[in-house]
Amino acid sequence: MEGLSAEFMTIYLHVLGIKHNAILQDQDRQPIAYANLIALTLQCGESVSNTQFLNTCDAFSGELHRMSDELHDHEIEAIQKVLSKGGFLHLSRLEVREDMLGKCVDVHLMQAVVSLLGEKYQLCLMTVEAFPLQFEWAATSDSSSVPYLTDLSFLMAKEKLENYYAYKFGFVSLSSTSDHLICALPGYSAEIDQFGWTIKRIS
Repeated sequence: MEGLSAEFMTIYLHVLGIKHNAILQDQDRQPIAYANLIALTLQCGESVSNTQFLNTCDAFSGELHRMSDELHDHEIEAIQKVLSKGGFLHLSRLEVREDMLGKCVDVHLMQAVVSLLGEKYQLCLMTVEAFPLQFEWAATSDSSSVPYLTDLSFLMAKEKLENYYAYKFGFVSLSSTSDHLICALPGYSAEIDQFGWTIKRIS
């Protein structure tokens, strides 16, 4: 879509540091953690309407489509005004190798992600959908598996994941009924109330 760029990337955390879009050849080089991300940024001098934003996200992936709908439904100011302040970073997946759990690897990786991508893009907002990975099989199977969404084990896992993102990275839910969370990136603050959300520059 003209004006708005969507780029998917995988960032791996190895013992010796960060590799961007790395290709792993063998188990000995297995990363201790990795994150899949999508950067949504305006091209220099361009603008984008809410409709263009929604259409771009819809064409890119179902995941980005759900995220854009949630942002649009709860916005206080138009998406194009927020994008003029900085791009969006959507966290699609974050995994830590089992033997490295509880060692703050996830925090170090995300700090490195924000630092690395902050040098390439002007970003103001990060989003994530709180969906427990252990239920991923059901989400990609036929419609007969949909009832898992009201299953107590799913709801408990989802709440635990939301609390994890809030505690570790400062994410907050767009609303009491939303599966999507946001957090402001360095230099910005996120404001959410009963009317919706917005992003402001920190002066």
